[in-house]
Amino acid sequence: MIYRVVNTRTTLSQSEMQYYWTLEKGYEGEVQFDHLLAPLQGEFIILNDLLFEINNTYFQIDSLLLAPEKIHLYDVKNFENDYIIDNDNNWYSILKNDRKKESKNPIHQLNRCELLLKQQLQRLGFKSPITSKLVFVNPNFYLYQAPPNHPIIFPTQLDRFVNQLNSQLTTAKLKERDFKLAQQLLQNHKDESPFKNRPDYTFEGLKKGIYCKSCQSFDVFTNPKTIVCNKCGFREKIEAAVLRNVEEYKMLFPDIKVTTTAISEWCGIIKSDNTIRKVLTTNYQSIGKQRGTHYI
Repeated sequence: MIYRVVNTRTTLSQSEMQYYWTLEKGYEGEVQFDHLLAPLQGEFIILNDLLFEINNTYFQIDSLLLAPEKIHLYDVKNFENDYIIDNDNNWYSILKNDRKKESKNPIHQLNRCELLLKQQLQRLGFKSPITSKLVFVNPNFYLYQAPPNHPIIFPTQLDRFVNQLNSQLTTAKLKERDFKLAQQLLQNHKDESPFKNRPDYTFEGLKKGIYCKSCQSFDVFTNPKTIVCNKCGFREKIEAAVLRNVEEYKMLFPDIKVTTTAISEWCGIIKSDNTIRKVLTTNYQSIGKQRGTHYI
């Protein structure tokens, strides 16, 4: 989310743009996988985007499905284009002119994640069996020379995979220990990795103003109650637009106080400080009085 906002308000460096693109592709893949699992029936619990730390080692889980007496671990990949595995299980992406570029082996990542999850479960006092799968959701992905025994779900197998999983889930009931495990996993989840990359930005270096929620254009104008985009015609209530920008501001600058003056400068297009102050007073708790007032 930070990269999205910064990318809208300034020009990212080439390396930052590549990292941002990777994040977006990964997120799109996880959302697509969530939609695939939506029709599942029966009793189960799905936990997404989990981050754990064990023995000073961090590991992330894209999707964890807690079924009765069993745990399904899914590492979701939104890879595109062609890949190949050699005899030593090294992965390569196939470039133009049949050139190859070595790529990280996602099976190794999956195995590491499963091993660390087992350690986490043991620490919490659980010994449920784990089934791990690497799930490729992009139809434009193809993997040459893939051994049939690899724990991989290919795009052409997704429908069959969901049907088989659905048949497994409809035969058993969750128990109290399954809900207890879900609660403990959530309690041990870390909100943010200390190793997460952040783009380089400052308040002064970011473009000010309210951009269109639909097309991200800054070519907007206000009327008494709404903000209208000249580019796509999207309309948004002024209060909703200001709140959206306040939340952006808080996310980008968590250590800077939210004040009427700061949000007025950040939103830009809203000329009346009274309008900003009314939105802040209505939706946030005010601290202090008069010029020293800020909002949380």
